[in-house]
Amino acid sequence: MIGRRGEILVVSPHCDDAVLSLGTVLARARRPVRVLTLFDRSWATVDGTPPGQVTALRHAEDARVAAAFGHRFDYAGLPDSSVRGVGWDDARAPLDRALLARAARWLSLRLAGSGGAACLYLPAAVGMHPDHRLALLAALDALGRSRRRVMLYAEHPYLLLSAHDHRLRCLMAGRRAVRQRIRPAATAAMLALYPSQLSPERRAFLCRSIRYEVMWELKPRDTRRIALLDRRSPLRRPAAAAVRRNGKV
Repeated sequence: MIGRRGEILVVSPHCDDAVLSLGTVLARARRPVRVLTLFDRSWATVDGTPPGQVTALRHAEDARVAAAFGHRFDYAGLPDSSVRGVGWDDARAPLDRALLARAARWLSLRLAGSGGAACLYLPAAVGMHPDHRLALLAALDALGRSRRRVMLYAEHPYLLLSAHDHRLRCLMAGRRAVRQRIRPAATAAMLALYPSQLSPERRAFLCRSIRYEVMWELKPRDTRRIALLDRRSPLRRPAAAAVRRNGKV
């Protein structure tokens, strides 16, 4: 079964993005949650796991989330940037149009089977990680002229480290962000679900720094604006030292 009526759908570039960025929102949802993960084939961990075992490890982390919260996960099986040999912070990486088309086709099938979905959450591609950029553009392509309610969510931890994101500031100028405050204990619990991606030191830093989950409603005219800004806005590598007040875009 592809979809169930009334589900909340979340497009997640990687196995951890939906939970790390929207964990509190999704945990409090009164509807079933389905996460559509695009780039789940991975070689990257912080603990030295052999590359051939990483994908299964990351699926197992999602399985723990499913057991704890009841969320459902679908996987496109596409290779992430570590498999493709693209740097996670290479905002100028050429757009892989063949991969974009594969992602859009997979999402189209899932969205077509979920016409009664309550809401669709898309990554805003904060910081322009190549996989997040592909996920956003593929989702917009799959969405087409649909009138369903769509929200953009800001991805953690990139929101903390992306003071340079001129593209996002232009897109959301004058918009009021929806900000869900997170308790430190809840943040720690969510971060602990994905130990393969976050060292203890990084988890401690994020627990101190992440205070909100941040979203914006996507308007019909925004799809064209996102495409234009994606082509025209100057992109730079994230400055890890430029940690800003969380949620202030």
